[in-house]
Amino acid sequence: FTLTVAIADPTAYIAPETAMDNEARERGFTIYLPGRNIQMLPRELSDNLCSLLNDEERPALCCTVNVAADAPAISYPIQLKPYSALRMPICLEQE
Repeated sequence: FTLTVAIADPTAYIAPETAMDNEARERGFTIYLPGRNIQMLPRELSDNLCSLLNDEERPALCCTVNVAADAPAISYPIQLKPYSALRMPICLEQE
């Protein structure tokens, strides 16, 4: 299997040590609740620029791992690179 995990990189849009950066650091992550969520970033960023959308190239942290069905998982380096793919947190492809 080939496993690619891509996470949008908000640092491409938020300057360090700004009020927005400090608020995001304090919150740490988005909280998902039934019917609503509490965003780490303003909704305009979370739902648009900092979201991996179909056919939209966006800055992302990506890690691709190749794993044989009978082999243990091996760690691979995380890369910062533009990413454009289906909007899926995890994609599995059989080789």
